[in-house]
Formats: sequence, structure tokens, C-alpha cells
Amino acid sequence: MACMLELVDVDAIKRGYFKTAFTSVIDDVSNAFSIYGTPVSVLIVHELVKTGVTQVGIGSRIGPKKEEAIKLITEKVIPSFSD
Repeated sequence: MACMLELVDVDAIKRGYFKTAFTSVIDDVSNAFSIYGTPVSVLIVHELVKTGVTQVGIGSRIGPKKEEAIKLITEKVIPSFSD
């Protein structure tokens, strides 16, 4: 995988244009740092917890249907950790 700085527009970052700066980030970077998909597919987080992961952030880039995504996260993903 390429260095992160090779994938972003560093000049845009310096100017504060973060949306522009990161438009060139490739799928490999997203795949390396993201879990995404259906509620069932994102439950791989449980496997990460078994390895010692203690924090997971849920947030940006949750897709074009934000309200639906938040509803799925709150109804399907988060409750799976109450066991």
C-alpha cells in the first residue's frame, strides 16, 4: 500500500480544504481503517474486541442515507454488545 501522503493533496490540507485533500484516498486506505456494510457484516467488531480492541468509533462516511444508517447502527450493531 502506498504511503498516506502519496494519496492525499497535501497542499489542499495546508490550505484547509480537507474535503478536496482526501478525495484521492483509495479504497485500500478505507479498507485498512474502516468496517462497513450491512449490520451483520460490521459485527466483525466482536472479533476485534477479542484481540484487545477497546474502542471503536462510529461516524463519518456512513453513507448517503444517514438517518437510515444511524437507525441500523443503534438498533442492530450497538445492542449486540450488551451481552
